[in-house]
Amino acid sequence: MGNCTGNTVECGQGNRGMEVMKKNIDSELRVLSQDIDIDSNDRKGMESREEIERRLQGRAWVEIDDGMYRGEMDNSSLRNGFGQYRWKDGAEYTGQWRDDKMEGYGRIIHSDKDIYEGYWTNNRAEGKGVFLRKDGTIFQGEWIGDKQQGEGKERWRSGLRYSGQY
Repeated sequence: MGNCTGNTVECGQGNRGMEVMKKNIDSELRVLSQDIDIDSNDRKGMESREEIERRLQGRAWVEIDDGMYRGEMDNSSLRNGFGQYRWKDGAEYTGQWRDDKMEGYGRIIHSDKDIYEGYWTNNRAEGKGVFLRKDGTIFQGEWIGDKQQGEGKERWRSGLRYSGQY
């Protein structure tokens, strides 16, 4: 993987490189989520790509809105429970749903490869979470209304760090 450094999500050659990268991200998110007291029961089923696939095994992809979904649904065909959604632009959310909204614990990999994992309320990052930017910057802390707000700490690729209020 030669020139890959830190948590950069752009490194890797072909499928093998992508799988190594995903495993490194899974490991990093697991460690970071422990640092901010995310309940391990909330992360259950998100430990690895393999665990996600096992949990969703046998679920068919269905077209919903502007993407594809596989996972638990209620009798009204609303996303409820654990599931995975892929937007047409390549972004992907895996985690809890309630009443057709991202709600509870989950991870989104944006189309630009930035990643947020943590708590969601009404389709917005809300509560404790970890954000990994493709440039290697990591933020761990509180989110309110999809914004970093409250107590948190950030580490930039350059090595600079900040801990305090946002």
